[in-house]
Amino acid sequence: MTRAPERKRPAAQVKAVHPGRDWFTVLSGTIVQYLGERVLRVEAGQAASFSTIPPHPARRPGPAEILIILDHNGERCHLGT
Repeated sequence: MTRAPERKRPAAQVKAVHPGRDWFTVLSGTIVQYLGERVLRVEAGQAASFSTIPPHPARRPGPAEILIILDHNGERCHLGT
């Protein structure tokens, strides 16, 4: 996981804030993960785990495949259950 270059923050950054933690691993491609003011670039073979209290939208600069584990709060927020 490396720090990505600073870019315009996604407009959706204020959404999807909830208690708990999210965890994901990138199977292929790259994910740019925004965590409040931090910007992380997570490459294939790397993983990220983080508190979901700060805004935490993710973007992909191209095709990407991830495996994500959500706690109960994350499941309700991200999947709309």
